[in-house]
Amino acid sequence: MKTKILRMILLSVIVLLCSCASNKAGNDSIMYLMIYDYESNGVQGAGFYVGDKFLGESDVHGRFAFALKDEKEYSAEIRKTGYRTEKITFSYQPSGVIYVKMGNAAQFTSLAENSLDLKKYNEALIYANYALELDSERDDTLYLKAIILNKIGNFSESSDCLSKIKRQNENKTYIEELKKRNDKRENL
Repeated sequence: MKTKILRMILLSVIVLLCSCASNKAGNDSIMYLMIYDYESNGVQGAGFYVGDKFLGESDVHGRFAFALKDEKEYSAEIRKTGYRTEKITFSYQPSGVIYVKMGNAAQFTSLAENSLDLKKYNEALIYANYALELDSERDDTLYLKAIILNKIGNFSESSDCLSKIKRQNENKTYIEELKKRNDKRENL
């Protein structure tokens, strides 16, 4: 019995010493990047660029570990197809963590709708524009942007958005009603 306990203690000490040794081997200089979308999901495959240099991509959980030589301020971009590129500036601090949110067209459309519901029209317009930068042919976002523009009194631009909607026949009554209000300079 005493031999088993002694072996367990010895094994625990060896494991502890090995784990401490691996931390001293270079993990102290690693910084972490955590990339999430607006639904709090990790964004897999997002490229991390410091200056013009590609450092790698995030894993399935949106994580990326990296090391740089100098503890100074850096400019970086996080890029992924279908997502808005995020530009950040950070100070390199070993063992530090950078959190970044990225969004796709559907998420920005949803954020625009939520802001519209809260009567935060300028914020809603920013999100709608982000969504349209990523997918300029989203009829739902074009119509949403037209409503937002109507709410802030930009009737002409609202009508321009309506004319870009591809499925005009399917949404004819909604589009015509908003166009009439824009022509009369009436808010919804």
